[in-house]
Amino acid sequence: MLPFMGWSLAAMGCLIVLGSLAGRWWERTMVSKGQSPGQVMRFFWPPLLMGLVLIGGQVPGLLHAPYPVVELADALSFALAIMAASTLLFALRSGVASSGGAAQCDSHDGGCPPGSS
Repeated sequence: MLPFMGWSLAAMGCLIVLGSLAGRWWERTMVSKGQSPGQVMRFFWPPLLMGLVLIGGQVPGLLHAPYPVVELADALSFALAIMAASTLLFALRSGVASSGGAAQCDSHDGGCPPGSS
């Protein structure tokens, strides 16, 4: 792989990590202002882990680290990718991403607030 491509992937990983942390900070700010957190706070983990995978998979090789260090970084990146995929699947299965973080509302028991059908 060309060095420019490797560094661009590492930079993209840094942007994803920073975006994920900024999103987490924004959610915590909104909660401290009295808004309901819902279940969205759980959803910042997959982008954070995927950004770390991009960084950890590219940077050791680009810095010409010894072969065992590169292999260890690749193994850890693979483990992080598995964790990110399982976290994303868990979030999708629990309905966090599909409902926008809002709690499911069952209109049969009258537990819905007015105006939300």
